[in-house]
Amino acid sequence: MRRPRLGHVLACAGLAAAACGGASKPPAAAEAPAHSQQQAPADEDRGEGDRDGPAAAEPEGARRFENVGFSTPESVQHDPQADVWIVSNIEGSPLDADGKGFLSRIDPKTGKVEARWIDSGKHGVTLNAPKGIAISGDRIAVTDIDRVRFFDRTTGAPKGEVRLEGATFANDVSFGPGGVLYVSDMGMGDTPKGFGPTGTDALWRILPDGTAEKVASGKDLGHPNGVAAGRDGVWVVTFGSAEIYQIADGARRHVTKPGAGRLDGLVLLPDGSALFSSWERKAIYRGPLPEGPFAPILTDLNAPADIGYDASRRLVLVPLFEDDAVLALPLPPKTP
Repeated sequence: MRRPRLGHVLACAGLAAAACGGASKPPAAAEAPAHSQQQAPADEDRGEGDRDGPAAAEPEGARRFENVGFSTPESVQHDPQADVWIVSNIEGSPLDADGKGFLSRIDPKTGKVEARWIDSGKHGVTLNAPKGIAISGDRIAVTDIDRVRFFDRTTGAPKGEVRLEGATFANDVSFGPGGVLYVSDMGMGDTPKGFGPTGTDALWRILPDGTAEKVASGKDLGHPNGVAAGRDGVWVVTFGSAEIYQIADGARRHVTKPGAGRLDGLVLLPDGSALFSSWERKAIYRGPLPEGPFAPILTDLNAPADIGYDASRRLVLVPLFEDDAVLALPLPPKTP
């Protein structure tokens, strides 16, 4: 029997307030501001004290990719070196070591999709439930339940793995200074009572020599999901406690509730603001770090998972987890 979708089981586990139970029109932008994985390369977006202005109902340049072979897409990240968008696909349960996962590539210039670029069971590849993606040097890092797997950035060939001992839901991943890799464990999984909290909530780091160690752990992390390592430290958004915070010296700082829940992907922009996705509000939010305020800038998004950002095109990359689709949406401009 096929397991229910992740959004449903997380809601039923008590992590959300929601009750359990070809090209198309792009989503609308927020009508008005409300009271956020990666660090984006520097681009022309700047103006730290500015407000986010609403974008058009059908943003010019919005693109939707569906019916092209995606299967439960969880993360999308831009590889600026190859100029491709890389998509992780779970295809199955986010907890099962079933060997069904794969990575896709989208050519943003032509729109061509290579659905199974890195495919479990072929060419020595193992992928079960791939989620977060990070890219640095000649490697792609991908989380997979209780470990991080590495692949060659150009060829897609496997380049080893690092297990996170005791982790149950390795989720997002981000390279920081010095090649240190940060990984969130959302602390969810199969328990004697069914799917629910496992108590393994943690932020891990993997050193360049492959050593894995916990930076912070405990239930107060609130089921950490999106992680982004920036110049001023590591930032986290949570799926359970609906918070954004910074981790420093093993402790949380600047803990903020942005007014949205079930937070997933996180991107740090060069102007000091953050983008993050909310399943609860079906929206992408933006606001200044460290403590906001944060406002929805793109809405009407069903299950927006681990978002990315193409700085060269100023596009927010949004995997729609439950729609088997990927959106590329122009970042709305700021207004004075």
